[in-house]
Amino acid sequence: MGNRAISLVRFVGPALRNMIAATLLLLAFPSRLAAHPLHTSVTILTYDGARGIVEVSIRVFADDLTRAAMRRSATLPADVRARESPLLGYIRSAFVVTDRSRRRLALAWCGGRREGDLMWLCFRSQSAPRGGLLIASLIFQEMYDDQINVVQVKSADHGANLLFTKGDAPKLIR
Repeated sequence: MGNRAISLVRFVGPALRNMIAATLLLLAFPSRLAAHPLHTSVTILTYDGARGIVEVSIRVFADDLTRAAMRRSATLPADVRARESPLLGYIRSAFVVTDRSRRRLALAWCGGRREGDLMWLCFRSQSAPRGGLLIASLIFQEMYDDQINVVQVKSADHGANLLFTKGDAPKLIR
């Protein structure tokens, strides 16, 4: 039994040392722990063409939103930076809703919440035209070549799922 106990100690010793070393490496580089392998956003857009109402709920990773907003903000003149939140300004520039004539809908902020690593952002417009909208979801595409943005469209008469990747043109919903 004595030799087996010594062998077990020898086996556990290096394994335990390796586990401690790996833990210390992970603690030394916490950004690697926080990184996420998926570059996605999910948007739920509810469109009531008869009443002219659009509601948009956008889910993004909080770290990506912060990074993108700060990058965009650094390129803006000081007077523009002073008027608008960098986070909201970024989303308004990267998620665009227009009518068929490409007139942009004003999307008013209606709140947000954080759930762990995720942010949910709400926008609303009460001036949506009848006859369809053009949607462009460019969220984080300037940062990640593999970014995928999913837009789930819900309306009274139908639903659709739109997929946006880098370089995609705006897509029509009715």
